[in-house]
Amino acid sequence: MSKLSFLGVIFYLLSCSSDYKDNYILLNENFPIRFYEVSDCDQLDSKTYLNLNIVAKSNNKVVFSSEFQGLESINTFYFDTLLNSNLASLFKKLCVGDSVSFMLKSSDFYTCFFQKDTSVLFNSISNMDSLHINMKVVSSHDALNQNEFENELIKRAKEKEVLIINKTQEDWKKKFLDIFYFDNLFAVKVGQLSNDQFQNTDTSSQFIALKYAITDLNDRLIYQTSANSLEYYDKSLNDQLLEGFKILVNEYNMGDSVVAIVPSKMAFGNRGSFTNKIPPFTPLKIYLKIVQK
Repeated sequence: MSKLSFLGVIFYLLSCSSDYKDNYILLNENFPIRFYEVSDCDQLDSKTYLNLNIVAKSNNKVVFSSEFQGLESINTFYFDTLLNSNLASLFKKLCVGDSVSFMLKSSDFYTCFFQKDTSVLFNSISNMDSLHINMKVVSSHDALNQNEFENELIKRAKEKEVLIINKTQEDWKKKFLDIFYFDNLFAVKVGQLSNDQFQNTDTSSQFIALKYAITDLNDRLIYQTSANSLEYYDKSLNDQLLEGFKILVNEYNMGDSVVAIVPSKMAFGNRGSFTNKIPPFTPLKIYLKIVQK
């Protein structure tokens, strides 16, 4: 029996039951799943890799998205690991092309997909928060084909980064005169404090004090320091500042405000940043004020 026929029988049987409401399949009393796009295919094989597109929201706020935490909106998982998770009953029913929607506690979501405690990943999300999950099975591959697939994603991501950096650099050349260049990093000074405007940092000269904001090149805000406080970095510790920040602090003076484009190799590189929602090979725009150096 094909999967569509099988699901059709399930839909019919459940439609006669009080446990079936609004096109949801109740796999158990606490786990309603809605199939809103269904493919007709054979059951997925074990010992393979699943490439998924996932969006998880809490109170309409995105807390996880493959768009921001994977290449080309894809996150990859070993299928057998998912079959050993608390969502095994769902994954046993999925095929490539299926889309599903369901609710899940945030702790169960992160344990299933990432085998990590939620509080380690997102301090603002409680383990008991309910997440609304939308998920699509994009593809499934054995180890060899998955490696080729991922290599192609990386190749395209690198090419995309080069193109967007080159385009942005050309745009800057038309707007600014005094541009600082360093190996695909480029920056321009947009302001400078006078001596009587310097903020009292109340700390020793051992520390660098900064205010900054980070966006991607589409101006999506990723992180910014608090409006009423500074962030301090110990000069004696080499790994506290990203390489791009080190270059800017070394090039500019105390009191300078700069805007810079920083390539991924001087930021979060080929791994990206899971907690900050930065995909691999993502160049960043930095708005930086050097308060103390």
